[in-house]
Amino acid sequence: MPQVSHQTADDWQTQLDGTGEVTIATSRLRATPVLLACIAFIALGVFLLVDGTELEAVVGVACILLGLFGFARAAWAVGTGRPHLVVSTGRVRYGPESVPWSWVSSISHRTVRVRGRSAVYLAISYDASDRGMAGNDVLYVPDTIDADLTELGRWLNGVLLRHHRRE
Repeated sequence: MPQVSHQTADDWQTQLDGTGEVTIATSRLRATPVLLACIAFIALGVFLLVDGTELEAVVGVACILLGLFGFARAAWAVGTGRPHLVVSTGRVRYGPESVPWSWVSSISHRTVRVRGRSAVYLAISYDASDRGMAGNDVLYVPDTIDADLTELGRWLNGVLLRHHRRE
């Protein structure tokens, strides 16, 4: 597993207390295997499109389209170190999703297995149903973030607990 940031929960808390906000970037090193997998997916699609039956050609086109979508997102992550996880005293944001701490109900780890590979996510569950939005929802922070997810999860749970005590 690639090296993650040397920042710890104490560093994040000191920064949050001092500036009111902590920003953790996507690890370019951890996002690179995703980029390579997308390239392989596109190559498989091209192979199926050129040398396959009609059904394989349709699957090939789907592989190419999905690979291109993933490639664009992964190339952006590798090139920019984004999306960022931004934790402030009032909310938590990952990419375009932003959730006030008052909506957050729990923070946990979730593991998803796809084709023999496990992907670990930090799942920030929240309820926005009484605010005119669709019921329960989850903000997923992937393991490509430049932090140890276990330590990050513990710290975020502490931030959540402190927020709920203030309410």
